[in-house]
Amino acid sequence: DLLDEAATNLTNAGTVFPFNLSSGFNGLNTPATFREFNRALRARVEVYRPQPDWNAVLTSFLPESFINETEDLRLGAYHLFSTATNDLLNQVFADPQAGSGDSWVAHNSWVEDAETGDLRVDEKVQLRDEPAALDDLSSDYGLFVYQSQTAPMPIIRNAELLLIRAEALAQRNNAGDLDAAESDLNVIRNAAGLGNFSRGTGGQAAVIDEMLNQRRYELFFEGHRWVDMRRYDRLDELPIDRPDDNVWVSFPIPENENINS
Repeated sequence: DLLDEAATNLTNAGTVFPFNLSSGFNGLNTPATFREFNRALRARVEVYRPQPDWNAVLTSFLPESFINETEDLRLGAYHLFSTATNDLLNQVFADPQAGSGDSWVAHNSWVEDAETGDLRVDEKVQLRDEPAALDDLSSDYGLFVYQSQTAPMPIIRNAELLLIRAEALAQRNNAGDLDAAESDLNVIRNAAGLGNFSRGTGGQAAVIDEMLNQRRYELFFEGHRWVDMRRYDRLDELPIDRPDDNVWVSFPIPENENINS
């Protein structure tokens, strides 16, 4: 794997880079700390495989990453945007009250399904003065995850790593693993103003359900939900709002990238 090859190169790269990284990599801007970023990505890649090596995630990739249950959940690496010449603006920022044709909106079910008191609802969406409506689709909530044209976008952050660890623990399901998974999930929940989760008699299945739910809310609009539901064969649980719509099971290959075209 290229990530593993890069990790080896970073191990042998000395103590400083011969170039500067953006402030989006603060704390991860030396060969040693950038290797932690590399290992974080490696953990994500592994859980996205059809047959993940959960033990490797828990004993190799995550321990060598920047995962830390006592640190800010936002700790991580970020894409930066700016108004400077030749730089780019954050293309997924829009005024949450913008007109229907110019807005980014949340599906109403994301708010309706949230637990009472979840602070992430008010942090990530805003109730619109008027519903956004277009082509028989509508929403009452404008997205407010990225709150300006220069708001940074996470590449990977501490919250995702804790959720990956909870998932790997639940999947490995050895003695004590479900308790440890609950502990990681409760770090995420408590930061969102929610009380502790307990699987009760639900066992592994309950922990996996809670892990997916916390990924849904914590990583909202960071590009994971469809992938998560496909990984767990749950695409049929995603909402369909028009009779002729469907949920894609794969991304189409652009015609100019299809070698058989």
